[in-house]
Amino acid sequence: MRTALFILTITSCLSGQQSTVRQDIRELIAVSGGQNMMDEIFSEETIQKQMRALLQNTPPAQQAKAERFIREFSKEFLAESRTQRDHLVGLMIEVYAKYYTPEDVQALIAFYRTPAGKKLAAVGPKAAVESMQVGQKWGQELGAKIGARVGARIDAESKEQK
Repeated sequence: MRTALFILTITSCLSGQQSTVRQDIRELIAVSGGQNMMDEIFSEETIQKQMRALLQNTPPAQQAKAERFIREFSKEFLAESRTQRDHLVGLMIEVYAKYYTPEDVQALIAFYRTPAGKKLAAVGPKAAVESMQVGQKWGQELGAKIGARVGARIDAESKEQK
């Protein structure tokens, strides 16, 4: 009986700690600008840019249909994603709990309450999105350059073999 009571007490304490850690992580996501980041990542403009990049090789005859698909998809995606934000935050909490100790979470919350932390929370999401866009453009340009070079080399080798 004592063992069962002891196990129940320990389990209850651990459960309470997990609950507190998860509440702290939820607070960390809030003070670190997690909502702003979600708003930037899941903006209509960002979604449409990403989809246009994916559909850039759409045949001209299908362009109007692709544009309509992009517009309608982004609107529906935004509407539905807003209703499921809490679910996404719950998933994020699990990821944060995997990588950050309770002490890390407290230290990060303290940082995000400083002027520098508040600035990072305010402009960090915009900087991250712009950085991703710059990186994508850089990667596309580099890929095109390397693709042309490799293609020319293969073509030259093919001509030499004939």
